Amino acid sequence: MSRPHTYVDIRELQHLLTRLTDEANRLEESDSNYRLDLEFSKELDQLIGRYGYSDDEAIRLIEIVSVYESEKGSKLRKLIGEKPEGQQALSASGEANLDPA
Repeated sequence: MSRPHTYVDIRELQHLLTRLTDEANRLEESDSNYRLDLEFSKELDQLIGRYGYSDDEAIRLIEIVSVYESEKGSKLRKLIGEKPEGQQALSASGEANLDPA
């Protein structure tokens, strides 16, 4: 009668885990994109902590900005009251004001 060999299964999984851990460590050390993502994550965590947002709120803010940026920022600029580059601001009377550049 055959029985399961759990020991062998566990050893195979441990070997696989070791290989995957080694590969992850190699990528962490050599992949510049990973380092950029890690730095972004750390800075984002600091900002979330500083301003008291939850992770869900921060994700929602990023999504909102992403949508506005995909539309060349026109709606975002309107939302925060800035004028697009190269355009003139309008005064209360409706006349164009030229900003010296």
